[in-house]
Amino acid sequence: MSDTNTPKQAGEEEIQQAIETAISGLDLDKISMHQVYQDVMFTIQNTSFKLLLANKLFEHIFVRDGVFQTKEQDEPRDA
Repeated sequence: MSDTNTPKQAGEEEIQQAIETAISGLDLDKISMHQVYQDVMFTIQNTSFKLLLANKLFEHIFVRDGVFQTKEQDEPRDA
């Protein structure tokens, strides 16, 4: 990696290098489309779960810290 690369270019180069390293460890004659599909779907499911979990946690933190009010907090209280 040269010193004239932007951070974006450097990141892209690192990603490309990581991909090439991962592929070099595979036997491309034996891997099937089904295996690749399963791995991609598994990764998508894991990532989706993590994003949904993070969303729920942020929602609770925002309510706890008063960033926004819940519906119950907006309703007037009867004395």
